[in-house]
Amino acid sequence: MTLIQSCRLVCTARGHNKEYIVELHEDATEFRVDGRYGRIGATLTGARKYRGPSRYQAEAEYEKVRREKLNKGYEEVPLRNSLLFPDLPVPPTTRQRRAPAPAPEPTIDFYDDAPRKINL
Repeated sequence: MTLIQSCRLVCTARGHNKEYIVELHEDATEFRVDGRYGRIGATLTGARKYRGPSRYQAEAEYEKVRREKLNKGYEEVPLRNSLLFPDLPVPPTTRQRRAPAPAPEPTIDFYDDAPRKINL
């Protein structure tokens, strides 16, 4: 079994502490896309995403899973080859805080003749 591609996605935003590892493997007659997920520093749970003879479909599934996680707020971080070093300690990550939402702008309607309160 040969590892073709792999990436590690980490989510630390809003107090989360999650990671997801996606790997694309090539065997003699088939290709596999495996995903492992869980808390950073804990044992990860595995899930098979694709298994079949088509490299094109396997690469498409790999990119699909990767894009889904990036769209959910995960960030891609360097991954030391997970097949060679599966139990390496996870480097510390910094927590990121979300910026507060801006206050809504007050609205004034100049075409309304009725007297009203304006909330500022």
